[in-house]
Amino acid sequence: MIDEMRGRWSGFLDHTVWGRSYIEEEVPERYRSLYTVALPLQLLCFIVFGTLGTIANVPSVQLVAGVDYVDIWAALLAVIGAATFCALVFRFHWAELVAMIFLVAGLLSYPVSVALLAIGDQDLDRWALAAGLPALLVLPAWRVGDLSVVLRRELAARRAAKARL
Repeated sequence: MIDEMRGRWSGFLDHTVWGRSYIEEEVPERYRSLYTVALPLQLLCFIVFGTLGTIANVPSVQLVAGVDYVDIWAALLAVIGAATFCALVFRFHWAELVAMIFLVAGLLSYPVSVALLAIGDQDLDRWALAAGLPALLVLPAWRVGDLSVVLRRELAARRAAKARL
């Protein structure tokens, strides 16, 4: 019974970013922890941030854009984060690229709103926050570039295979 469950679980994992074939064949060793730990963990944090932002609001975004906008923004951040997480885990590269672009765009509005508040108040604390928040964008922005390389290779391989026929 336990061996059967292990076999099923192992079969399921083979179709995810944690599957042996994907990690050993497609991802260079130096990037493996990015794909298996850092990206999924950051996306889970964005889902939690969006969910909690929907429940409790994000004050800096609320001050700039209003209560209605911040609720929609936070909910979209959670949904897009979940879509990006699923696309990453199950290796749907095109869906991940589109979702990641929307995620980066949505996240970009957060440091912008803090910077707008800092300009208005001349508040050094808000300037410090506005300067640090773009760090949230580094890994997702890198992944957008990485996905463009992956998808170009896949497209070139398909065209080459089609030309051989």
